[in-house]
Amino acid sequence: MVSQPNLEFGPEILEVEKTLHSDLIFKSLVVQRSRGYVKQSQQPQGSAATLFPERAAPQVVPYNLKATYGRLLDSVERAFNKKKPLFVLGIHYPLAYWQGDKNSADFQKWDEGRQKQVVILIRPLFLKRFESSAEAFQGSRWRLLQKLLAWMTVHAESDHEKHRLERWKGV
Repeated sequence: MVSQPNLEFGPEILEVEKTLHSDLIFKSLVVQRSRGYVKQSQQPQGSAATLFPERAAPQVVPYNLKATYGRLLDSVERAFNKKKPLFVLGIHYPLAYWQGDKNSADFQKWDEGRQKQVVILIRPLFLKRFESSAEAFQGSRWRLLQKLLAWMTVHAESDHEKHRLERWKGV
């Protein structure tokens, strides 16, 4: 059985409440707007019952996520495909592109596992950003692109690599 946290407050809560009710800044920042509060606050003054308008039922606005973000959703699905993802984060997992013998002493299985774990942590964060909003996702993509561009600028060594980078940048 899961134990329930003790939510009982001691005498210190009364002191906190007194402090907050006497604080002018708190009183000017906190606004109570519930119907129950309004009705209750008017009773001591002998005011007649406050009439509130009837609440209207919420209006549902038709929204089609597929129509709005269809192409983007398809791109995200392809990018995060488990078997052959486009979003591989090669900068964080360079051993995925190892050209030598994976059984050689130069290839470290431990390093490969660590690099895979880093990517496993980063990929869901991008999906969470996408779930939050397309704008948040776009900001994350942009920051990643800037980091990749900086990395490529530093590591482009041969004339061919530098030419490809410049061509990609559109310069």
